[in-house]
Amino acid sequence: MSAASSSINDDFVCVYSDLLFHKEILKNCIDSKSDACLMVEKKIKEETMRVKIHDNKIIQVNKTIPFEKADGNFIGMAKFSKNEKKFLFAEINELIEVGNQQSYYTTAIEKLIDKGRPVNYAYTEGYPWADIDTITELSDAKIIFKDLISDN
Repeated sequence: MSAASSSINDDFVCVYSDLLFHKEILKNCIDSKSDACLMVEKKIKEETMRVKIHDNKIIQVNKTIPFEKADGNFIGMAKFSKNEKKFLFAEINELIEVGNQQSYYTTAIEKLIDKGRPVNYAYTEGYPWADIDTITELSDAKIIFKDLISDN
């Protein structure tokens, strides 16, 4: 983790490796003026992290938020400013030190929230995205992004 922390010297975007997304979602993420910005889809999907929003800030991000209380899904893309980086990596390192190496980095984000760090969000604005964990989800993604797939 220290190698990642020391090699990042500017704002950065963290993207789940199994996330396929329209380029406008990334643009919206990069354009955010927030120190911490999670990309959120309003339509709730079952297997992704859900978010709870209050006063225009994210107050929870996890899979245990009940569907009826969730305000959307965290799609797996977040931007952090170079100023916020130290707080995020401090929380991640603390999780590692206490032996919680299987934790999602969203656990670190929730710890930031608990400590009063503001975590904002931007919406995907209806642009397509897919979290690809299974063959079925890959097949679905091929349909969603068929216009971007070329036989060449």
